[in-house]
Amino acid sequence: MTHAGKGQGDYKIGYGKPPEHTRFRPGQSGNPAGRPRAARNLSTILEAELKKPVSVREGGNVRRVAKREALIASLVNKALQGDIRASNLLIALIQRVEAEHRPADRQAPAMDAADEAIIAAFLARTEREDGTGA
Repeated sequence: MTHAGKGQGDYKIGYGKPPEHTRFRPGQSGNPAGRPRAARNLSTILEAELKKPVSVREGGNVRRVAKREALIASLVNKALQGDIRASNLLIALIQRVEAEHRPADRQAPAMDAADEAIIAAFLARTEREDGTGA
């Protein structure tokens, strides 16, 4: 089938060649109610935000680092200044990271009575200083 439009020559209409007046215009979506073009989930948004650079002053120098790196540095610095909550969070984070990187066949060495006593004393002191009892 051929079609002759206004001011246009004859062209063939058929499979893959719809009439010009029914074709999508440039920039027009074929599914306007479909998924938004830049829809991102929470993990994608968080990852993008943590990758963004921020200026950090160390001593007299200013340097640009990723927000993730600045956040970890801030946590470590607070723990070193004696912030018990930051210390507990940092220790838990270190344990989690080490557990993820530990080979499955290699387990942590067994603790003896002296190690357990040290940990119990630390936890008791931490609970007293923190005041939360947790």
